[in-house]
Amino acid sequence: MITYSHRLPYGLEIVDDKTVKKTSQYSLLESAQQSGKVINHFINHPHPMVVPVYSYEYLGPDERKLFTYSYTMKRLAVLSDEERQIIHHSICYRHDANSVPLALGRKHYPNLIEFMDTVLDNDMYYDLHPGNFLKDEVGDYKIIDLEGFLSFPVDNRRLERLLGQTSNE
Repeated sequence: MITYSHRLPYGLEIVDDKTVKKTSQYSLLESAQQSGKVINHFINHPHPMVVPVYSYEYLGPDERKLFTYSYTMKRLAVLSDEERQIIHHSICYRHDANSVPLALGRKHYPNLIEFMDTVLDNDMYYDLHPGNFLKDEVGDYKIIDLEGFLSFPVDNRRLERLLGQTSNE
């Protein structure tokens, strides 16, 4: 059974049963533009490890001169505490042969271990913590915070590598 969160973090809102909207801001126009590139890339080139993204809108600077944008994406299911712990240990203790959560993960959640190994091996996603991963209705894990593909200050070579790499898969 799939379980959705009804209490979303700041900046996220439920659009309907299947869609959420994220609104975000940057103090630098370049950062907002680079985020737009990443988001539009995943709209035009869906990736099996990334949440499906449906739309992007640049909203411009607000009254505080923060550059604002929003995007809609598929609403995904929350992870269990055990899955969140496995993700944490995958990030922090990946090569620890004595990690009990990773041993349990290999036994009970092999798809999660494989997903996290791929995320970490690709070295393309930087905002690594359990809150940035959810799963879809069939249990496939997805990256949900698209801004995590950017490093700051923005490194255009890394961004182009990301956009090129994910287009070819």
